[in-house]
Amino acid sequence: MATTEELVTHQGGCHCKRVRWKVRAPSKVVCWDCNCTICLMRQNLHFIVPASQFELEKSSEEWLTLYTFETHQAKHLFCKPLALKDYLLPDHVYDKM
Repeated sequence: MATTEELVTHQGGCHCKRVRWKVRAPSKVVCWDCNCTICLMRQNLHFIVPASQFELEKSSEEWLTLYTFETHQAKHLFCKPLALKDYLLPDHVYDKM
């Protein structure tokens, strides 16, 4: 994150609240549209943070399931009960941004 703005904690997760996460990011984040078939279909918006600024609550891990496709490099994590995409472990190295 190339910014001098102070970071704040954003919290989110799944609709059922079984999967919860926190990220440290500027108070105003820039979201972008992904053009992969999953995100286009679901109309997902993304904002990217370094892995070091992301925290998945420990109790959330049991509720996640993994989906990959094509190159199997990007790891799409979904809430098992709702099949909603919670977050993505990308095939790109965002920590170097």
